[in-house]
Amino acid sequence: MSTAYVPPQPHRTNAPAPPPPEPPPVPPHASEATRLLCAGTYQDSEYRDRVIEELHLDEQRVVAPSSGFDAARFLAHALRARRQELLWSTAVIGLWAVGVPLSGGICTFAAYGADADGRDDERELLRTALGHFCPPDAPCGTDTQ
Repeated sequence: MSTAYVPPQPHRTNAPAPPPPEPPPVPPHASEATRLLCAGTYQDSEYRDRVIEELHLDEQRVVAPSSGFDAARFLAHALRARRQELLWSTAVIGLWAVGVPLSGGICTFAAYGADADGRDDERELLRTALGHFCPPDAPCGTDTQ
């Protein structure tokens, strides 16, 4: 039997394995903490308003140095989230302001009352709303049971 085809085996030593190399430090603007804090400003408006108040509006307060996250980027995202919410609100109000005159002033609101008084008031509201939206010659399903 020949040993020409047997690969060389590593020699075992009793020395411990070297520790894995330390990962390089993450810059504050790329840290996981910064990413999560910035995302939170888009999710929770009370949190966003508190961040803006603490970091931007309170002129008597000196902001402590941030450790592990980028406070400037965090504040920028909070201000951007507030600006986006304001633009969306303005767009919705603008659509209502344009849509109401174009639709002839027809607005439909759904009313829900207590079930103890029956459903007749809700059915009457539905018949009235459907009557406004039906074309004059078309049959509409205003007969709700």
